[in-house]
Amino acid sequence: MGVCKYPNEVCINMTMLNGDAYCDSTFCVLNDDPPAKTNGDYIRGLSDEKIAELFDDLIFECSSCFLYTSCRNYRENSCIANFKEWLKQPHEEEDF
Repeated sequence: MGVCKYPNEVCINMTMLNGDAYCDSTFCVLNDDPPAKTNGDYIRGLSDEKIAELFDDLIFECSSCFLYTSCRNYRENSCIANFKEWLKQPHEEEDF
């Protein structure tokens, strides 16, 4: 909850607390500020290539990789290539 930029206006997202106006929203309906981009929004907007690179950066050893049991080509392909291939596969409930 942030301090409202327009405390003298009427807004459905405004909360008054001890005489101060606060905003309950990330999008200001009074001045049409675009909503703040979240980390989730950023990740959802990444390409398969960038997601594969992110996985590669986060996983430090094969035994901690979620593809460990199905990874057959780790010596022939890079981890990034294997992640990109996995991202192209249909989702299966047991993946996560």
